Amino acid sequence: MATGIIYLDVDDEITSAANRIRRVEGRRVAVVLPHGSRVATSRINFRLLSRDAMTHEKDLSIVAPDGATRALAASAGLPVFASVPEYEEFLAQTAAVDRSGDGGDGPGTAARGEDGETPAEPAEPGAEPVAGRSREDRGPATADVAPPAAAATGAAATQTVGPRARPTDVATRPGTPPHGPTPPGEPVAPTRAFISLPVIGSRRRSIPRTPVLVGVAVLALSVLVAGVGAYALLPAATVVVTPREVQVGPLNFSVVADENVTAPDSARRVVPARRLTLEVTVDDTFPATGRRVEQTRATARVTFQSLDTGAVNRIPAGSIVSTEGGIRFRTLSAITLARAEIVPPLSVRPSTAMVDVRAVRPGPSGNVPANAITVVPPGENPSITKVRNANEATGGTREEFPLIDQADLDAAVAALAERLDGALQERLDDPSIAPEGTTIFRETAILGESTPTVDVTTLVGVETEEFELGLTADATVVAVNPAPVATVAESLLMAEIEADHDLVEGSTSISPGDPVVEGQVVSFPVVAEARQVLVPDPAALEALILGRPLDEARSLLEAYGDVELTLWPEWATNVPTIDARVEVEVRAPAPPDGDRPP
Repeated sequence: MATGIIYLDVDDEITSAANRIRRVEGRRVAVVLPHGSRVATSRINFRLLSRDAMTHEKDLSIVAPDGATRALAASAGLPVFASVPEYEEFLAQTAAVDRSGDGGDGPGTAARGEDGETPAEPAEPGAEPVAGRSREDRGPATADVAPPAAAATGAAATQTVGPRARPTDVATRPGTPPHGPTPPGEPVAPTRAFISLPVIGSRRRSIPRTPVLVGVAVLALSVLVAGVGAYALLPAATVVVTPREVQVGPLNFSVVADENVTAPDSARRVVPARRLTLEVTVDDTFPATGRRVEQTRATARVTFQSLDTGAVNRIPAGSIVSTEGGIRFRTLSAITLARAEIVPPLSVRPSTAMVDVRAVRPGPSGNVPANAITVVPPGENPSITKVRNANEATGGTREEFPLIDQADLDAAVAALAERLDGALQERLDDPSIAPEGTTIFRETAILGESTPTVDVTTLVGVETEEFELGLTADATVVAVNPAPVATVAESLLMAEIEADHDLVEGSTSISPGDPVVEGQVVSFPVVAEARQVLVPDPAALEALILGRPLDEARSLLEAYGDVELTLWPEWATNVPTIDARVEVEVRAPAPPDGDRPP
């Protein structure tokens, strides 16, 4: 197996680190974190890295000079080291135990900040990591490594209004027959006179029978003619009573629509209401503005020269060489420069050694021409140590890939939420949502909590140029059938009709006002009015006034309406006591004064 060491910059994100770990060819991977690295801000980051590494069959170790960083990584179950040499020493000590391969990892993509991290050499494969000790106090590389921690995870009674009873008769016929005893205080009605004829005694003489019979017949005829004439000349009364209509109301009240009742209730002044549930959905396509940047570092091969004739010069791996413009490169392995030779008569033959270098910063900036790398590592004497790249440095690239980030999702959800209310109004315009006979009251519509049509957590980090997202929400709205409002109003109006009166047919007027919506409550203001009338029985009126003086009879009858009372002959002062001489008529009710024709 091959090994790999990855150098992260301070600003590198966890996604970038995970991508680079996956690209390492070998199984063992060590991530070098500088002080203040963003990755080291949370133990969750280390857990995520560990889980991703295990998913891709990588043995991940953390190299960090900062003790707090090592503590966080160790708490996440990762092997930790204080420096790259410590990690390499661990690999070297375990190489004897596991000789599964003899080749080092290829030059994977390494990242390193500009804060001068300790350089690293390619390490031997097959070794187990030792967690968090410095070079001075660590013992044999036998540290135990803890496994990664697990991630925490009302029907109301109805009142039936029965049919109204007909009013009882106000006046009843007196029990005493017309020719019975006269009540006290009333004038005595004249009675018929009967003529008593003398009886002629018999004598003992003969009287002719025919003349007697003729005389008796003439007398009987005279009596009959006198009786008929007397009856024809008796007083008579004609009575016309026109009942008056009485206005009922107007009554002003409100009928409330209640979703807890199933039938109109005039006692409580409520009618049924229904709360409908509607599903509202909006969706759209949104651009992905996030970017994943993938960069590679340029590589080159440089040649070191030593003019030091007195000593050997060793240049360790990770030493920094650069161009005059400050583009830095790190040596990938250590080299040793032998002492320079003195060539007679007085010349020096320098020693040389070649080593591969990689740009510290990824991207195209590391691509430099030949002979551009001329600045020796810090600490080297530029007078006796020289460096130069014979060929140009190449391979530095930068690529951007669009992806969905959290900001894209937040913006999409906010845009869809603003459109939900409009979608609800369009939904309310659909006449099919209202049950037959009911009216939808838009003011009562309430939009519930919205839910994305897909799990947004699955979209974060997806590499794409655009994505589709939708929101759905349940809304409620009140629907009422206004027809029962008139039924309740009629019942309330009928309750105002007096017990001995009748409702005038066709006089009922129910005028509902505009519905009033307060929150989720719908009420219907109503103005109701009608006319009632007391229609007496003519026989009862006749019995009431028989034998009464004219003024008294008229006063008694005026309680039932407009009265026209006429006596004949004009000199008569009382209503006859003979019912056959009294005629009573009850005409159609008269409308109220406001309804009379001019």
